[in-house]
Amino acid sequence: MIGIGRVLLQARLKHGFSLDEMHRKTNIQVSYLKALEEEDFRKLPSPFYARGFLRAYARSLRLNPQQLLEQYEIHVMKRQPKRMDTSNKHGVTVKHKKTSLLRRPKLKQKPAFPAEEMNQLPPRRVVFAAKKQKQKKSHTSLYWIGGLVLLVILFMGLWYFKYFGLFL
Repeated sequence: MIGIGRVLLQARLKHGFSLDEMHRKTNIQVSYLKALEEEDFRKLPSPFYARGFLRAYARSLRLNPQQLLEQYEIHVMKRQPKRMDTSNKHGVTVKHKKTSLLRRPKLKQKPAFPAEEMNQLPPRRVVFAAKKQKQKKSHTSLYWIGGLVLLVILFMGLWYFKYFGLFL
């Protein structure tokens, strides 16, 4: 199997790009591009960024990023210890499952409210009635403001016509 870095280097040279051109094309620092081509992933900020840089670099070279990401995961898994055993505070050895570096482990979701609290919540009609009443208050104040503006305009018009002698 050809390494990730070699695939990237060969594809870049095949397309005739320099590292500076790839930097401008992908907005990835030249040092990080070199690290990817040399497969020195320790120079990259974190595995999260390494996967993102690898994906962007592969797409810009018209390579399949998924294949390279799978190779990257295998490469990183080789460097990690095979058994992930730890001892808890009681001295009991606990085995942890390995999770894929590409996917997050699925977590069981807890309901937003426990069943007991759901019974204590007000019925929906009460909540909607409160919202409607609040909306009515805001509409009522708008009507008052609009009415006052109309009255001011009316009095100004009457004053104008009376002052200039054009009163009907």
